[in-house]
Amino acid sequence: MIAAVKMESSALDSMKEKLKEVDVMRNQISSFTKRLLEADQNNLNLKNNLIKLQEINAVLKKEKEEVIILIIFTIGYENNFFISIYI
Repeated sequence: MIAAVKMESSALDSMKEKLKEVDVMRNQISSFTKRLLEADQNNLNLKNNLIKLQEINAVLKKEKEEVIILIIFTIGYENNFFISIYI
């Protein structure tokens, strides 16, 4: 009888240890999942920022083209003006 009680007590202690291990693993999985979600959110933020930067880049390219055209037009106008003065 005492041996059976000791065996049951030992089995219960073993189960308690296993439950503690499972609890530790559950906490580790929870922590890992949280980090994965944070990484996914960071990736989404980076993608959104990239899209915004690409839009800004497109606007700047268009403005650069307009400035170049304006410069070329101005230089051409000034050259024609100076040529007409000397003629």
